Amino acid sequence: MINNITAKVFTADQFVGFIEQRREVYTESTLLEQFFPVKLMVGLDYSYIKTSNSAVELTSPSAFDAEPIAQNREGFDASMGELPLFRKKMILGEKEKQLLRTYLALGDEEGVDRVLIQIYDDQATLLTGARMTMEFLRARALMDGKINIMSKGGAVSIDYKVPDANKYTLSGDDAWDNEDALVLDQIEEWIEDVEDETGYKPSKMIMNKTTFKLLRNNKQIQANLLPLAVLGLTGADLLAISDTQILETIKSYTGLSEIIVYNRKVKLDGTIYDLIEDNKIAIFPEGVLGNTMIGTSPAELNASEANAAGAGIAVTSDGIAVNTYTTTSSPYVATTEVEFIGLPSLVQSDSIVLATVK
Repeated sequence: MINNITAKVFTADQFVGFIEQRREVYTESTLLEQFFPVKLMVGLDYSYIKTSNSAVELTSPSAFDAEPIAQNREGFDASMGELPLFRKKMILGEKEKQLLRTYLALGDEEGVDRVLIQIYDDQATLLTGARMTMEFLRARALMDGKINIMSKGGAVSIDYKVPDANKYTLSGDDAWDNEDALVLDQIEEWIEDVEDETGYKPSKMIMNKTTFKLLRNNKQIQANLLPLAVLGLTGADLLAISDTQILETIKSYTGLSEIIVYNRKVKLDGTIYDLIEDNKIAIFPEGVLGNTMIGTSPAELNASEANAAGAGIAVTSDGIAVNTYTTTSSPYVATTEVEFIGLPSLVQSDSIVLATVK
């Protein structure tokens, strides 16, 4: 009995199955996945087409019996490279394993279940970390138009070629920490510039809470708050302005359909990072901006041979490989490893506005 249950605890198939059945419990909110859905790929290399999103070209009028006018396939840019590898592991010590065996020997089912759930909870943080790594990569692509990560394990660098004309850095009177800044006019102008250039109108904006707070004292926004204008409120009464009123005012003035305030933090090598950085905003079009491209990791590629040799490798539905194994010499610890190969694509990079507002 001990051997059978122990095998289940430290088998990747059992662990992945347990987590997949409780995905809503063990999955952190990954808001940006809706804009960069996961796309499983074969191999390590990626290649995607970046579209220019130019205005729709109308069919040309033509005389009868005349050759049609040729339309060039302009604005296609193939991006290619090799997907980077991400890995992490967690070790289950001898004391934890001994505690499980003690409950088993006592026939204490509740104790066994409690320890098993704790083991799975601990191991699940590896999968949560892998999925949040994907979210961090999406955030860097969207907010910076490039990914540059340096860590103890290696580096990732990719440039999505957001046009320089779509990038803005505000200072002085234009910066959003100046309550007299014409924030609404700025946003409207940025949207119109992209629409004039591409024929498509960006309709969503994203920022974090720190950046959003800069808008609360903005006089142009306050002057356009319809309820306040109707009621003639001034001075101390302005303290009654709600976040919802601010968001609705910006949307009404600029034509944006959605403003997202996303305030999540992650940790890499002991350093805390904001997914959406302070004092930065991105404005982008409706729909999918690209894909989270997940390739074939070394663990997945070698799973058959490795499992035949005693490893325990299984792959989640979103392409994260899990390997569990126990050492055969002291210390007799159990190790769980997760790894994936992936990067987001950004096919809509020509239609994105990036601004540092302070």
